[in-house]
Amino acid sequence: MSSKENMICAVEKKFAQKRVLVIGDLMVDEYVTGNVRRISPEAPVPVLNFKEKRLEAGGASNVANNIKTLGCDVFVVGTAAEDDAGKWLRMHLKEQKMHIDGIYEEEKRPTIVKTRFATKGQQLLRMDNEVTGCITEEIQEKIISYLKGNVDELDAVVLSDYKKGVLESSAFVTEIIRRAPARRPGRMCGRASFRDDTRKNNRYGCADLAYLHLRGRIVAGMASIALSIHQRQRKHKSECEQMYEKRFRTHGCKTVQKLIQ
Repeated sequence: MSSKENMICAVEKKFAQKRVLVIGDLMVDEYVTGNVRRISPEAPVPVLNFKEKRLEAGGASNVANNIKTLGCDVFVVGTAAEDDAGKWLRMHLKEQKMHIDGIYEEEKRPTIVKTRFATKGQQLLRMDNEVTGCITEEIQEKIISYLKGNVDELDAVVLSDYKKGVLESSAFVTEIIRRAPARRPGRMCGRASFRDDTRKNNRYGCADLAYLHLRGRIVAGMASIALSIHQRQRKHKSECEQMYEKRFRTHGCKTVQKLIQ
């Protein structure tokens, strides 16, 4: 067994049954694939003959999915409308046995959907349906209240920021961090981060911020390792999934070793 496989097995064992709350920008990734055989006579663009459409949890929802793969008990917090995408996302997260009562609806803010059109693994076009900007104070208060009601049960709080509005307010983020489990007296506190090369850094300087306390050790790269586990478990992948996985590489392994030393 390679050192990477040993690390993955150790991480799976250590993270099992940990209770983690993920707060951030929830999204749905939609993949539309097909074949291109000709150029449109209407404009110099390819004509995509539809083959398959697939939905995946994206943004903070994907982070929650990856952490769930580690065996953690996951609480998902953010915004999603009661539109088709929002209903699918709630159903998907519930099927994965995550807690979704921290997902709130904000008026005039649709569920974020990123639709990618591709052929043979090559993306042709991406269409985004989103409303950005800071979430309302009412939603912020609901999230803080939800955090207060569950904080004593949590081992970690993960902030997943894609600059879509949930973590726009620095005062709101500061309040979350103040109430996170790592801030409780007598417990170790610190900040860890992992980065995906395919995304630009957010205003905090990294793709995701994690405030973690796990048996006295601060651990980074949690979701990246989860990606490796998730990919190992899936034997048969559609063209959509193959394209999706090309976007990710494993990072933060050296830091994760803190957990298994």
